[in-house]
Amino acid sequence: MAKVSSSNPLSVQQMFEKLAPRYDAANTFISLGRDKPWRIAAIKAINAPKNGTVLDIATGTGPVAFLWSTYGVKVVGLDFSHEMLRVADSKFDRNKSKVDFIGGDALKLPFPDNSFDGSLCAFGLRNMADRDLALAEMRRVVRPGSRVGILDFTSPTNPLVRAIFEQYMRRVIPFVGGRITGNPDSYRYLGSSIKNFMTPEDLAVHMKKVGLSSTKIRRLNMGSVMLCTGMK
Repeated sequence: MAKVSSSNPLSVQQMFEKLAPRYDAANTFISLGRDKPWRIAAIKAINAPKNGTVLDIATGTGPVAFLWSTYGVKVVGLDFSHEMLRVADSKFDRNKSKVDFIGGDALKLPFPDNSFDGSLCAFGLRNMADRDLALAEMRRVVRPGSRVGILDFTSPTNPLVRAIFEQYMRRVIPFVGGRITGNPDSYRYLGSSIKNFMTPEDLAVHMKKVGLSSTKIRRLNMGSVMLCTGMK
């Protein structure tokens, strides 16, 4: 497999194909079980109406999609990794869940304008080759008055917390992620992708650039997780 880089979508896709079988276990362990509250905060920030339809970009194995469906909405989960979607599909009975999973490209969403009552991308935007295009596509497919949200890791502003966070990313995550999934290089990429990603303030600027207004920034988990939303 080629060296993983957001500028090389195929390398990112291949990485997630390999991680899929053990992805959930690795995420839960690495986040120390805190990933679910972050997703809940993001879902609440989108504030989609009950009985509405929402879009979960880079859905992966479906943790956001399944959680969001418990809030009385219909969820479409999109991802470009077929193996991730296969794992997601294996988790539920379609007759008991308001979730549909489809394969697709976040840079060219296969939906008409104004199709959804909200859109969220959790831990996926930094892996995309053209982040502005991804944001623009998320805005395009939501209805006026709906919110677009990005949930992702970021470097904490507190120097002590940032130092601990960086050591955790550099040393602990590749070791633990590698032991669980058998692929430590993917978790080295995780650390570097976070280090090179936008700050919440920069992300808000990019959201405004594509036409989103009323942007809001919130830091979670001692500043290591950012939640940014904007309205169409």
